[in-house]
Amino acid sequence: MNIGIGNLILNLIYPPRCIFCGTRLSPKVRIAVCDKCSNNLPYCKAYKRCKSCGIPIAQGTGDKCKRCYISRRNITRSTSTFVYVDNARSAIIKFKRSANSSYGRVLSFYIAGMVKSDFKGVEFDAVVSVPPRKKPITKDKFDQAAFLAKEVSLRLGIPYISNALYQARHIKKQSSLSFNARLENVKNAFSVKKQSAVGGKTILLIDDVRTSGATLEECAKALKASGAYKIYSATAAISIIGN
Repeated sequence: MNIGIGNLILNLIYPPRCIFCGTRLSPKVRIAVCDKCSNNLPYCKAYKRCKSCGIPIAQGTGDKCKRCYISRRNITRSTSTFVYVDNARSAIIKFKRSANSSYGRVLSFYIAGMVKSDFKGVEFDAVVSVPPRKKPITKDKFDQAAFLAKEVSLRLGIPYISNALYQARHIKKQSSLSFNARLENVKNAFSVKKQSAVGGKTILLIDDVRTSGATLEECAKALKASGAYKIYSATAAISIIGN
């Protein structure tokens, strides 16, 4: 795919840099990633992965991780591009804090690639994003999951349903909680705005990082309660801690 004359001119004015290491790149690059990083990123596909949640698991084990063997899932299958470590983790944190669209475009490129690879043959009807946690009005309202979902929908040619899910009650920040507390924190915390928008549809649910998977599962539960047929999830990265 060619970069396009408009983007080429923009890259000449503002030379692109690799989102993972900051190396200055050619104005002709389509994705802002240098060759060195591209060859050394912590890709999930380099590991054997759980067939349900997508977490890397040890060779010689079964097809699922221990939690997926004992827990009933609302999500048919999940995938993630990176393990949430090193330069992948740094890039995602910068994306969330700076709302830099170039970071989001690169991450969405990788997410779309994993969806094509892991969910080959699945006919999605819509892309939906995990809603942001409600914050005080003085704080940044950038919705990174929505940005990624919109970009993924464009790359895959699947309609994006804006604000399909919303936070029905106050929840704490998940990263500050233990695994069990995370499950309780988001329990029944999400609702669907318009049931007819998701009823009978196969949904691709997008978020930036999967840690415990509790938020994604609760979102999927709300979608299913509103009549969605099947839900698959995809994230830029997955954290091994807490899984």
